[in-house]
Amino acid sequence: QKPCHHSGSAGEKGLALVTLGNPLRGDDGVAARLCDSLPDSVMENVCRFDLESNSSQLADCLSGHQAAIVLDATSGGATTG
Repeated sequence: QKPCHHSGSAGEKGLALVTLGNPLRGDDGVAARLCDSLPDSVMENVCRFDLESNSSQLADCLSGHQAAIVLDATSGGATTG
């Protein structure tokens, strides 16, 4: 995971890609594994943050970015959202 090049810059720029989930809990780490499979060309201008179970840091990751994609998983069978 490379450092965020948008941190501390003036204005909001770029895309934050945030993964949530504890990799020790089976499918809960699927978000990070999915991002691992993305080609370098896709990740070139993206700031990736693997928070695992530290969702309290989400606001810090979003700061300085124009847009964000947050990936998480659920296995309870309930409707997501």
